[in-house]
Amino acid sequence: MNGTKGEKCMNEIDLYQTFVNAENFYYDKFWLGIIGVALTLFFLWVMVLYANKKQKIISLIIAMFLIIPTGIYLGRNFLQYQSTIQWMSQLTPAVRDYVRKPFSKEAYSVFEQESYRRKNNTNQYPEQLYQKTQLHEEVVYLGKDSNFIYVQIGDDTYKVSKDFLEVQETISSSSRMATQYVLKDDRFKQEGFVKESAIFLEKIVIPKELEDLEVDASIANALKSSTKKMGTWTIS
Repeated sequence: MNGTKGEKCMNEIDLYQTFVNAENFYYDKFWLGIIGVALTLFFLWVMVLYANKKQKIISLIIAMFLIIPTGIYLGRNFLQYQSTIQWMSQLTPAVRDYVRKPFSKEAYSVFEQESYRRKNNTNQYPEQLYQKTQLHEEVVYLGKDSNFIYVQIGDDTYKVSKDFLEVQETISSSSRMATQYVLKDDRFKQEGFVKESAIFLEKIVIPKELEDLEVDASIANALKSSTKKMGTWTIS
């Protein structure tokens, strides 16, 4: 048991450090290398145009000593971090407070963050960073009408679209089920990542015997214009 736990921690440490190294390389060192090569080539071009033969040879040797090691370094590191760069470059405001750009960070607006974080989109939460968890809680099913289903949670009553309803024959009580994405390694919070997503409602599950239950008209009328959300559970 201890060995497995220790191995898991090592994998998480490796992932975090790999991410930090890959990001520093891709957004800083890579561009420094490109700029360095470009300046070296420009210098070499100037020397070819205006220098004498001896100076041209010296310039070419110097350029080769600069360009070849730089090219090898950039190529080797790009291949090493290629898989990390691939998912890293697809990060959205759903999981991070800012976007990395060459030599800089640009914060997402509040509107961007709220807009993305309201959506239940698995692709926004890289499996390398986030653990998908399933949550459920018992509810009192009050019935349905032509458009909505109605449930009671504690002292509060809610309505949601009938699209969320699922009938099962093997259960005896009703419940709501949801998905949440939780950061596997808290150290990623230092890099601007959110610890956990909103709780996204997936479905309301009811027993077969309640399938035809119609909601009381007084309940439906009371919630006719309601836009009340299910507490901390987000309806995406």
